[in-house]
Amino acid sequence: MSSRINSVTVSLCSILLLTACNGGGSGDSSTNNPFNAGVAPATTNTTTTPGSSNGSVQSFLEESNSGLQLGDAGLCTTEGINAWVDAQMRDYYIYADQVPVVDPSEYANANLLLSDLRVAPDVFSSITPSAARTALFEAGETFGFGFRWRRDQAGALRFLSVTSGSPLEAAGGVRGDRVLALNGIPELNITDNMFAEIFGEQNEPTTVTFTLENDGEIRVIEATSSVYTINTVPRVESFVFNGATVGYIESSVFLRTSEAELDAAIENLVEANPTDVILDFRYNGGGFVFVAQKLAAQLAGTNFTGQVFQRTTFNERYSRFNTFSELEAQDLNLNLPRVIVLTTGSTASASEAIANNLRPYLDVVVIGSQTAGKPFASVSNRNCDLALNAMDRITSNNNDETVLGGLTPTCDVTDEFRYPMFSTEDALFGSALTYLRTNACPNPTIDATDSFELRSVVLKAPIDEFKDTDMPTGMFLQ
Repeated sequence: MSSRINSVTVSLCSILLLTACNGGGSGDSSTNNPFNAGVAPATTNTTTTPGSSNGSVQSFLEESNSGLQLGDAGLCTTEGINAWVDAQMRDYYIYADQVPVVDPSEYANANLLLSDLRVAPDVFSSITPSAARTALFEAGETFGFGFRWRRDQAGALRFLSVTSGSPLEAAGGVRGDRVLALNGIPELNITDNMFAEIFGEQNEPTTVTFTLENDGEIRVIEATSSVYTINTVPRVESFVFNGATVGYIESSVFLRTSEAELDAAIENLVEANPTDVILDFRYNGGGFVFVAQKLAAQLAGTNFTGQVFQRTTFNERYSRFNTFSELEAQDLNLNLPRVIVLTTGSTASASEAIANNLRPYLDVVVIGSQTAGKPFASVSNRNCDLALNAMDRITSNNNDETVLGGLTPTCDVTDEFRYPMFSTEDALFGSALTYLRTNACPNPTIDATDSFELRSVVLKAPIDEFKDTDMPTGMFLQ
């Protein structure tokens, strides 16, 4: 039973076009933008030089195309695409010198080939439709119903999360809803083929009737898959707890549209002046590094302006591009001594980087479960309407610590996904409050969320307008 649901989850993630679905996390970049940080000059000298960018994503990709150019005869055939992917993976891929020797012509498609070319611990290199990737990362647009589901410890199929702005949210679906039936068919009776038929073809609008149960109440809703715009910062709160003001930011992914959303969130919290901020990254699979870097600078504040945020290392052939980025001065700053980060195995890449890269400067408390462990980043190499994101660099913080293997939580707490994320009944959020009150992890034998109450919640004005901002020219993906 579990394996059937896992296979459906994968297909729904594909519909969502969110790489965060599998915990991988990724981002995107147009190929005419410079890197996000100081880049070493394009010479044989491998010493990193801070300052303005001298190398660009375009030049990096031009140098690393292994002789296969756009427009080559037959390139957009299966054989041509496979040959192109194989060449890239043997050139600028972070583990290029370990890629196994295979015959690309024997593979039915490039995704099967890429799966065999990836070198552990990389499970994140991917190929996606170029247009869909651009729509997602540049405009925040994707197609689908907008949910993830999973079986709880009792075997009940529940919505793990419902994407803010999605058709399912508009229809009334919420996190924790138990799915009893689809189109009137009990979910326990649905086979793999039936799931595929119920949810329809990718990018084809399909209407599904969901019979749901939550806290003993059964209701029936109807949702139609469609293109929708993701609200990547669905909740921002400030509240008084244990005599101190605390901020809360729920962030689901770092898209280009996220910068303005996060600016509005930080502006909201600057007014409240919290002593601590809870970052809910439990389903944040990453995205644009420039967005994560800016948020980290706003959290850390002016005391750490100019400090190294992230170090980036390429394979030996491209070591002249080795670089580091800094925490840059921001107009909005919280100047926090501590952040609490809520995590699961779906927390990956740029969201992991915020927690890891702030550790040299702030007290970073991680509450939840081991993260995905994605220290890699990439740019999109585009060809034949496809985007290849081969992990081309590995990242670390100023202490040369990576997130390989995942961030180990300060407090190991299981995400039970039965209650709203911003709720004292939620295991992760409730444990964060316990830590704020006691400076210690909850006793795992005690339901800590029942031991106290949220004294007074001060909700700030909802974020319904975002300031226009100039998008930076420097960015890469993580």
